[in-house]
Amino acid sequence: MLTGGICSHPDIYDIIENAGGIVVWDDLCTGSRYFEGVLDEKAPPLEAIAQRYLDRDICPAKHAGLTDRGESIIQMVRKHQADGVVLCCLSFVIPMP
Repeated sequence: MLTGGICSHPDIYDIIENAGGIVVWDDLCTGSRYFEGVLDEKAPPLEAIAQRYLDRDICPAKHAGLTDRGESIIQMVRKHQADGVVLCCLSFVIPMP
């Protein structure tokens, strides 16, 4: 399973699979989490959109407690029967003058 925030290398799936792994699920902001959840079609549109955002899994860039994010990842691993987790971390390189 892939987890993390924004993954700026979409070829990560190919890299893992070419090495013999299988990506059974991702929990990336630019992956499954982006499409996660459904809107309540009976609610006012803006209210439904806001509620969908509030109900989604915890974003790795946000903090909702000391263990909430880790527990969420463990639940996803169990649900999708993943054998491991690859954490994708966006890093920034600042060039020196």
